[in-house]
Amino acid sequence: MQQTARTIAIAGHSGYKEPVISALASGIQPLKLAAIEAAGRLKLLTDDCLADLLQDQDWSVRVTTLEVLIGPHNPKADWTGSPILTHVTSLLDDPKCAEAAAVALGELANPDCDAVDALSSMASNHEDPLCREAAVASLGSLGAGRAAVLAGLDDIANIRRRATVALSNFDGPDIDQALIRASQDRDPQVRQLAEDLLREV
Repeated sequence: MQQTARTIAIAGHSGYKEPVISALASGIQPLKLAAIEAAGRLKLLTDDCLADLLQDQDWSVRVTTLEVLIGPHNPKADWTGSPILTHVTSLLDDPKCAEAAAVALGELANPDCDAVDALSSMASNHEDPLCREAAVASLGSLGAGRAAVLAGLDDIANIRRRATVALSNFDGPDIDQALIRASQDRDPQVRQLAEDLLREV
């Protein structure tokens, strides 16, 4: 039977590994993308395989791999000492993959200094607001990059909202003061989020 993206997806749900492995090695983009998702479901993605996929020439392969890394079939990521962490962090500099890479790093089981520094730089300096927002959210999830999260309170409304939520994972007088300031923000959603968090203090 001729392989299609649909047959690969079905194989991933049925536990039929052979067509998934074959499609994963193929140079046919639709089959490869379907195979990455199916292989994630079947736990077939070794570190070596992931490293290759994260360096694939096709940006859609790289993004799909990042999405599978943090998908429902993968637990909180522990990439300590793994080349996967280096590859994902390096994709923060990839215009096509930066947002997805930032989201993936937010799922780390243990914050990594290099990843936190890279996310902090993205949160403060990236020209794309979606990337800054993703970086702020991931720093909040990690409970790291405090200064960059606080700086997000001076960005556009979407990022101020994300930064306000992220503050819930930090403690200290500076956080309390930041929430008080956010409770007076010109954006009503920021104000509401800050007020809700202040009631929990």
